Amino acid sequence: MFEAEYTGQGNGTSFLSFVLSSMEKTCGSLPKRLTVATFNKRAIHLYDKFGFCRESEFTKGITEFTTMIQK
Repeated sequence: MFEAEYTGQGNGTSFLSFVLSSMEKTCGSLPKRLTVATFNKRAIHLYDKFGFCRESEFTKGITEFTTMIQK
């Protein structure tokens, strides 16, 4: 389980960069899609910086989610 003590430490950019780089090696330049809880503003801001654009929103139970695509 991901521990809260690791959030907000400024590691998101390097972590996401590593993940996207790894995906690029295995998947090529296909568009990347992700889903994030709409309340997670810090994550959405990070995804914006990496060129992800909001595509749609949906609700599951009481939580709203945003789907984003990197083209």
